[in-house]
Amino acid sequence: MSVKYSKVIVEDITSEGLSDDELSLLVDVFCRTVVKVKSIQASQAEFPLNKLATTKTTSLAGFTLSIMLTFHEGCELWLGQLQGQNRNLLITGTID
Repeated sequence: MSVKYSKVIVEDITSEGLSDDELSLLVDVFCRTVVKVKSIQASQAEFPLNKLATTKTTSLAGFTLSIMLTFHEGCELWLGQLQGQNRNLLITGTID
């Protein structure tokens, strides 16, 4: 199966200062970004969310997304950090 049609499984989340709606949107952004980054065979990426068309008009425009591929016991783990004005999300995911 192509990476493009893969699904990200969220393994762990730690959030601070986020509403439930913001948390849901950020998890979605993380999952979509991991699939895109993996599809171009990159192992890390960082950019402000105001560069994404889907977040320009939301409260997420002030966030910065950093993702990195690591390996643990032979498994690929994608680590994500989303930061914005006293709000923070740390997320770990794998690709199914």
